[in-house]
Amino acid sequence: MRIDQLELARYGKFTAMPISMPRAKRDFHMIVGPNEAGKSTIRDAILDLLFGIEARSSYDFLHPKAEMCLGAKISHAGSSLEFQRVKKTKSSLLDSKGAPLADNA
Repeated sequence: MRIDQLELARYGKFTAMPISMPRAKRDFHMIVGPNEAGKSTIRDAILDLLFGIEARSSYDFLHPKAEMCLGAKISHAGSSLEFQRVKKTKSSLLDSKGAPLADNA
């Protein structure tokens, strides 16, 4: 599985921030930047995207917990999936239109 695009829709200090990770001959992406640029936020966003936003997330200082949202486009073996992860205890994985997805999608 590879992440083609990550969107920090409402997460931490970011609002509607897309991060593209285009395919390349050497398909490896390194995120660099000065202190406080958001490198750790991106790392934590990937974990929250894949496994669910933590109940006591520290990334709710700009957007309330109930409005936190991440989005992504992932691909594997020729197929792709666009989805969102919102801050909820159940049915937090949504398709690109906002309909619930199974947790194993």
